[in-house]
Amino acid sequence: MKNQLFEEIAKEYSLQILKWAYKKSGDRHRAEELAQEVMLQIFSSIQKNWEEGRSIEQMEHFIWKIAHYVWCHSLRKNASYAMYPIEEILDESDFVSELAENEEQMLLLAQMRKQISRLNYLQREILISFYIDELPQKTIANRLGISESAVKWHLHDTRRKLKKEMAENMEKQRQQEFFYRPRKLSMALSGQVVAQSNTRLLEESLVKQNICISCYNQPKSLDDLTEQLGIPKAYLEFDLYWLVEHEFLECINGKYATAFYIQSRSEKQEEYAVYCKLQAQVSDVITNGLMQAEECIRKIGFHGSNLPMNKLLWLLIYTFCNDYQEKTPDFCIEEPIRPDGGKYFPLGFIEDTEEITEWVLDNRGFSYNGAQHSNSISWFGLYNFGNSVIENLMGKFTPEGKKLHDLLVEIIKENFDISQITEEQKYDLAKLVEQGFVKVQYTKAIPQFVIFTTEQYEQLKREVFQPIAQKLQPGYEMLTQELTKFYHEKLPKQLKAISKLPLRQALYDMAYVTTLIAFRTGILYVPKDSADGEFLTMMYKDSNI
Repeated sequence: MKNQLFEEIAKEYSLQILKWAYKKSGDRHRAEELAQEVMLQIFSSIQKNWEEGRSIEQMEHFIWKIAHYVWCHSLRKNASYAMYPIEEILDESDFVSELAENEEQMLLLAQMRKQISRLNYLQREILISFYIDELPQKTIANRLGISESAVKWHLHDTRRKLKKEMAENMEKQRQQEFFYRPRKLSMALSGQVVAQSNTRLLEESLVKQNICISCYNQPKSLDDLTEQLGIPKAYLEFDLYWLVEHEFLECINGKYATAFYIQSRSEKQEEYAVYCKLQAQVSDVITNGLMQAEECIRKIGFHGSNLPMNKLLWLLIYTFCNDYQEKTPDFCIEEPIRPDGGKYFPLGFIEDTEEITEWVLDNRGFSYNGAQHSNSISWFGLYNFGNSVIENLMGKFTPEGKKLHDLLVEIIKENFDISQITEEQKYDLAKLVEQGFVKVQYTKAIPQFVIFTTEQYEQLKREVFQPIAQKLQPGYEMLTQELTKFYHEKLPKQLKAISKLPLRQALYDMAYVTTLIAFRTGILYVPKDSADGEFLTMMYKDSNI
């Protein structure tokens, strides 16, 4: 019964306590630690209460009382760890109501001070003299040189204005709460990357990021931004100028509108819902087609063709989708030349603090930024490498990469023997082994990723991919129509001209979503960690092999 109580408390309050902890600390990691300690103290106190035969009448009151004590203790420097006495926590006061009332009063007082500071001199002096100094209206009139009736009128008019402004501001706060807890914007690029892109500078400024988020759905004036972000105009003006100059914002009739596409985590889940709706017509066609072609795939004889199919599918899903979508006309969008010299579309992703209550596809713990290419190397999707040692070590057209490429050509031959290579090649081989590209077994060196000759890859596309592509076409057209409709409704007015961009990005997710669905159905191997999954999505092809 006690364990059942613990489970019920964890189910009902764990998320509420985490949100409360984030509000208190303003930091996700600290919030998690604070929430964990609160739950530990709750369970420990219940255990002690249980052992001493005590009953807890008001469980909610009990839980939030402990949360408050834990928070107060956490504010003390070098506070020692201690369990809180049950007698100290249980009292007759309604702690939940008191806490809510106190926080509401503090908020109202802060709003009141802000509104009073905006009154003109006469209104402010009358209000302060009457309510704070408690002076009679006649004394106030004599001090300010006005009639007593004027004092009465100003008091009445000021109270009316303050009441109206307070109501309006409280409503604004409810609608725009996230501006008081700034959001983090992660940036990506779609197109040709430059070494020092302006997106990196945008990622370094929390103010610039939140300006862009604020101006995304609806254009904002400088006054609007000052009000919402709580930042003086003099500071905002500089950031606004930079954002317009670097084409992250555009100024329309004195208001600023975000000029690049931004997506939230919840919106991404809505996109995945479209995929799941068409799972039988899209993702199932891909995975079932590849599974049914297993015999043909293995007969091609490329290096790695003997991997278990649940691991080989990783690369095959991404390779098929990449090949299929390269031939799709919807992807022909001309990238603009950016002020930093690159030719790309900026893409923003809000690292929201919002909790997803119902995951369509749970992708927590997996990284993703699409297909990558470097000369003869391709790597795809989950656990991809981005800027990594792969580009430096295996790039065919770098001096070091050329040597390693030539060595790779040698080691996959059937008659290869480590003892046959030179001392310099042994040194190069050690680099490949150290980074995990190759493992050594006796006298053999075995690459840890799939390798195709050009002929083998063309055979794979012709005999395996083409038949699947024909079956996929009707479902892909349905998916395109559904996503087109979805993003037509989601995109703000100023971005309608680039409506094909989010559609393209969403369609590029076909391989990623297919792998997540394959996880769920048990067809695809789930790596233990990133190291276990790295080389499952790497492919190397070259005509010399």
